[in-house]
Amino acid sequence: MNLSSFLDKIRTSGQPQPTFQSPIVADPFFWRVCELLLPPEYAQEVRRDLEEISRAAAEELSQFSEQAERDPPRLVQFNAVGNRIDQLLLSEGWKRHKAESARLGIVALGYERQFEKYQRLVQFMRLVLYSASSGMFGCPLAMTDGAARVLLGLKKSQSPFFTKEMDEALEHFISRDPTRIWTSGQWMTEKRGGSDVRNSTETIAFHTKDNEYRLFGFKWFTSATDSEIALVLARIQENEQEINLQAPLSLFFVNVRNSKGELNNIEIVRLKDKLGTRQLPTAELFLKGTQATLISEKGQGVKAISDMMNVTRLYNSAHAVSSMQKILILAKDFASKRVVFGKAAIEQSLHRRTLSDLEVAYRGNLLFLLKMSQLYGFSESSSKETIAQETALFRLMIPVLKLYTAKEGIRVVSEGIECFGGLGYIESSNIPTILRDVLVTSIWEGTTNVLCYDLLRVLRSPDGRTYFEIFASYIRLKLSILIYTHSQLDKIKPFVESVNVVTRALGELQDFAMDLIEAEKITPIEERRLREVAYMFANVFIAGELIELAFRSALEVDRETFNRWVELNKWTFQTKMKPEGDEILVDVPKAIPRL
Repeated sequence: MNLSSFLDKIRTSGQPQPTFQSPIVADPFFWRVCELLLPPEYAQEVRRDLEEISRAAAEELSQFSEQAERDPPRLVQFNAVGNRIDQLLLSEGWKRHKAESARLGIVALGYERQFEKYQRLVQFMRLVLYSASSGMFGCPLAMTDGAARVLLGLKKSQSPFFTKEMDEALEHFISRDPTRIWTSGQWMTEKRGGSDVRNSTETIAFHTKDNEYRLFGFKWFTSATDSEIALVLARIQENEQEINLQAPLSLFFVNVRNSKGELNNIEIVRLKDKLGTRQLPTAELFLKGTQATLISEKGQGVKAISDMMNVTRLYNSAHAVSSMQKILILAKDFASKRVVFGKAAIEQSLHRRTLSDLEVAYRGNLLFLLKMSQLYGFSESSSKETIAQETALFRLMIPVLKLYTAKEGIRVVSEGIECFGGLGYIESSNIPTILRDVLVTSIWEGTTNVLCYDLLRVLRSPDGRTYFEIFASYIRLKLSILIYTHSQLDKIKPFVESVNVVTRALGELQDFAMDLIEAEKITPIEERRLREVAYMFANVFIAGELIELAFRSALEVDRETFNRWVELNKWTFQTKMKPEGDEILVDVPKAIPRL
């Protein structure tokens, strides 16, 4: 090779490009789990449907997302002559995502009935394939699905708050027609934060007539600013002379624009400059007499949004799991092409071990999400005799699902990016976007600590003991199913040993949970352990699902997945936790007095 040829070679050659293949093809575990969870009569139809979503995720949806990432939303506040117009400029990719979400029926499927009580399960199977390639359009869809759930509840109960206008909005929310789809915002977070809406909300409402009100306030973090509708929390006031910020919260239905297309007495203060989710328009909004309709009993706003929060937490988890799936598909593809130390990276034992550990984490989290979506669907459509147990298990575990999948999603994607070396750090590879966007999952709909307190509230509620007993019975059944039905226990001795580890962990979790349930007051040490408790709930729940999977599939790979799950996770509580240690380690600086 002469110098000219050598220079041409080093100029034009490079590392192999990782390919994001259709997830249902590249991830056979995904479909195997779906098939086991579905009744046989639905499998063929669902497979065809998932293949179409999967193909779109790998092709046009990924293209739309790349375009939306390159061309983020912009705000034009004034026109040439100085009039305020607050015009949002959105990328073509973002607009195409909206149309495609309708065509694919991402929200609509949750309200159709072809799969009966498995409707939600199928919907979240689709979301795992869709979300990480949606350019964060899954965010407004989550809020739209939650709003649809609220409005449908009003409609079914023949609530006096439900109007023809809301019925029209509901039809738009669940439409499969790209020309008719609407989305909904969820305007809760204000300047004082969003985790504690009961105490931080300063938006106020004044009655005008019937159920109509005018809203005044500052919504500090409103995603999907381009939505047609928003659900808003505010405090109803008696008069304008004495503002009462202790008034309980009520829920309102807001048309973002009027019939002329003008903003409904809303000022877009600015768009947020965010670490991730850059494709998504997120804004600060000033409400200056925004016309709104009351849709909850006065002072019952937080109660009215509780089911909406369940939906959005499921979507949040779906994005985390979808991100894990996407980074693993890319990492495994790259490892099969990348040659290092004389052989493909996938043939390096240490790298294969890294990928297999990440794969186990993804599999456990996928099962957790799909089981929870199945429980949610059953609680929506099952008979009254069975709904109590499913609802109890879902209510106990939904904060755990959200916090656990978010933290695991961030961990898996971060480690996954390392599998590409420097290529994973280059923006034009589109790989950094996966990490930036998954980071929001531990913040949106409650941070990890906030969700730990939610779990604590459930345990200490009047039904807390019953909830835990249902959980423990559910897990014990799964722990016993394989051991007492397998005819050759000696051949699966490592599996049995792993089951014993989880059984002991469940006993330890029960002791600690009962202490929390029965305690007159939670001590600082118990409070400090809430993350440990939440993680133990997740680890034990997922272990139960992996055991059932291994029993139903009878495959060695599924037994090994369970064994590895037990190997990789923590199964006992920390024995020593000195409360004074936190005070020493977290040294909060005191303000220095001015001279």
